[in-house]
Amino acid sequence: MRSWRLFACLAAMPLGRAHAASDPHVGPTTADGASLYAQYCALCHGAEREGHAADHAPSLRAPEMFESAPPAFRGVLDDSELDAVTAFLRSRAGGWAAPAPVVVNPPDPSSAVQNAKSPVAKLPVRQGRFVAAADVAAALAAKRRIVLLDARPLSDWQRGHLPDALPVPYYEGVERIVPHLPDDETPIVVY
Repeated sequence: MRSWRLFACLAAMPLGRAHAASDPHVGPTTADGASLYAQYCALCHGAEREGHAADHAPSLRAPEMFESAPPAFRGVLDDSELDAVTAFLRSRAGGWAAPAPVVVNPPDPSSAVQNAKSPVAKLPVRQGRFVAAADVAAALAAKRRIVLLDARPLSDWQRGHLPDALPVPYYEGVERIVPHLPDDETPIVVY
């Protein structure tokens, strides 16, 4: 019978960017929001949300301006359409031009063990199963032997993930990774 040292990460670590957060595939409403913005908002707020003083339409470039859709359109747009416009504006928070997404292939499961020839990462364990993100980050920086499994949906892994983390969306693909997991003291961190 195999046994593993399996831990969950206590706090979030900054994730590497696989592609831009404004990827239209990230949220199903972003493309709809772009269309609705062009139809209902661009005339006053500008094609690039720059605003027009003559129309008393403020610029929508400041993040606080798109916390939610404007109340003036309640009754014109339904809640899902207002959410779509808000999602679209938020997707442009880093700039108006949306960079093309860069989709990367997940690592091969046979490379599950990072730094395989290095000493095992020693991670302080809390409550028998949690490790601090700072300790994981320190182990990665020190090039210690460790396994990182990303249990989020693959679309989240594509947006950003820890270096060399294997995507294993909850209940999906576990059988293809299990044969590659070490049966020793190597910590397996799931986030």
